[in-house]
Amino acid sequence: MPFITRDGQRIHYRTYGDPRSPALLLIMGMGLSSEAWDTLPTQAAQKRFVITFDNRGTGESSLPTRPYLIRDLADDAAALLGAVGIDRADVFGVSMGGTIAQELALRHPPRVHRLALGCTFASWLRGHKASPKIIVDLFATLAGRATQDRLASMLVGSAWYAQPGSPEELRRWHERAERGRAQRAILQVLAAGLHETTSRLGEIRAPTLLLTGDADRLVDWRNSQEMARAIPNARLHVFKGAGHVFPLEREEEMIAELERHFAPGAAAAQSA
Repeated sequence: MPFITRDGQRIHYRTYGDPRSPALLLIMGMGLSSEAWDTLPTQAAQKRFVITFDNRGTGESSLPTRPYLIRDLADDAAALLGAVGIDRADVFGVSMGGTIAQELALRHPPRVHRLALGCTFASWLRGHKASPKIIVDLFATLAGRATQDRLASMLVGSAWYAQPGSPEELRRWHERAERGRAQRAILQVLAAGLHETTSRLGEIRAPTLLLTGDADRLVDWRNSQEMARAIPNARLHVFKGAGHVFPLEREEEMIAELERHFAPGAAAAQSA
């Protein structure tokens, strides 16, 4: 089981595919292990060398004993790329993973070739916030006390959840992905709450794709809309009717958008 050690933390990671292929780093969100990526790493590995990892306090990574900031998690990601011999990678981060990806692109620009940011925000304090009910549901989920319907109301679109088989698919995904409880995730909550890149988004030079669902109750899709305006030459794709976990609801559509964005020559075409 591979690990790197940085800043006193053991960070667990996995790789998929041929190391000679173009690299893709996937960064997961709050309280979830890298298992939350479900089938994306193996699908992407048909064309790419894929790296996933468990953020501090989730999955197989070590449990932090002191607070940290999103920039520390971005430095973890940069150190991981160096450890596996990758100078530059395409990067896709979702939710809190999107905040980490922002800081990675800002703090370590040579490491980031192209950037995709899913269902994320530039600032919790300044951004469009979830309702008080959804915030309560989030903490209940992190504490392991959320019912299935409560989880669904927070994470997925109602139309998708009403389809036959969707409740079971969500249950299966969450049982596999959720590897930490509140005592692990609370430091991530604090770090995400302090995240602030609003005034620096214009410094991102990596070609950027913003992905979001317009039925996202946890991270309002307008945050992505505003980020797309602030990041030079960024492109916004909205999954109609999809919630926060759009990678589960709209996997095929998401993969098509990522392939379009990360395709050879796409960066030059986007900036032209």
